[in-house]
Amino acid sequence: MPLIYKFFLRYIKPMYGSCLREILREYRPGSCKMLSVTQVSAGNSHMNHPKHKECRTMSKNICILVIFNVFVFFQLSFAQYFNQPESVIYDDLNGRYLVSNSGSDKIVGLTSTDTTITDFNGSRGMTIVDNILYAVKEEMFVRGYDLSSSETVLDLEIRGALLLNDITADSSGTLYVTDFNGNKIYKVNPNTKKVSIYVRNNLEKPNGILYDEENNRLLFCESLSRKIKAVDLSDATVSTILSNGYQYMDGLTRDSMGNIYVSNWQNHSVYKYDPAFADAPELVSSGHNGPADIFINQKTNVLAVPNYNSRSVSFIPLETTPADNEGQQSPAEYRLMQNFPNPFNPSTRISYAIPHSDFVILTVYDLLGRKIRTLVNEFQMADMYSVRFDAADLSSGIYFYRLQIGKQCVETRKMQLLQ
Repeated sequence: MPLIYKFFLRYIKPMYGSCLREILREYRPGSCKMLSVTQVSAGNSHMNHPKHKECRTMSKNICILVIFNVFVFFQLSFAQYFNQPESVIYDDLNGRYLVSNSGSDKIVGLTSTDTTITDFNGSRGMTIVDNILYAVKEEMFVRGYDLSSSETVLDLEIRGALLLNDITADSSGTLYVTDFNGNKIYKVNPNTKKVSIYVRNNLEKPNGILYDEENNRLLFCESLSRKIKAVDLSDATVSTILSNGYQYMDGLTRDSMGNIYVSNWQNHSVYKYDPAFADAPELVSSGHNGPADIFINQKTNVLAVPNYNSRSVSFIPLETTPADNEGQQSPAEYRLMQNFPNPFNPSTRISYAIPHSDFVILTVYDLLGRKIRTLVNEFQMADMYSVRFDAADLSSGIYFYRLQIGKQCVETRKMQLLQ
């Protein structure tokens, strides 16, 4: 995993070069163990030498990697960036994850190569509509940020709100915001800035909220009642979907198959429910510390879990269902195919194969070597992928596209744009 090595080389080696080799020697991809400096120090007598004592103090600022026999548990713990991380979402336009922080009211941007504090403010839930990031700020504000320009396009105070928590949007772009302490759900038109109380009855500490497009409803969980409820968007009626869930349920998200994932603080775990909530829940991930507003990147099938109490975010590649894998095999080798069509105008598709899960970067350059666009910058599972490249805003000429998969494969191909 390149992020592990980049983290060590960037932050650890300058200060702790004497023990870095011992740490990397202990790490073996594919092993069923959790890596931390504390464990390495305690498990090796030669690490108890005085010159290695400083290594034991680094456990709060180190990446933790756990690889189970079913899935990979990948956790980034950057205490200097995260302060009670509350919500995670993927910014597809800029190829990064965004993490809101309740303790600092800052939104952190996270890519495979860098972690930065953005110019955005947000302490709780987030949603993205047409490249506009809407974030709940403090107790009673909703802000909107244009992800292409970083400009603030909405700064709305919801008067009377007691503790705004999570936010979602329906297919028309209308926003819905839960008020945890006010026991309400607000409806917000971001264009007209009109705010109304959408649901005020039959609510008890509404927390995470999710738009279910197939059933034209909102799903939300209640932290204390152990219930998951639905709001019919045709008439705003509320019904109970699940009455015996876990206590202190927090976040809701869904995968590409329609399964619903719920985080809870009762046992600090994430569970998966089938779309109809008919079967018993399946444990997906445990061992978290205050799992808050979770998110699934449906393109990569990766679950992101903000750990509110431990200043970290966990990235968990989900197990592919048998139906998804039926008749398919993972690629045997790395491959970057020639784009098609080529020459092209104005768009083309670039396909590639990766035999192992890893971070993938696909970048387009011009003839002078200047970076034009980053098409992929994220963790991906072993599979075949195809990415559309739209060059409508570019001039005719020769361009190159470069694929990097961790540190194991770098390949470049040429393509021609004819406008």
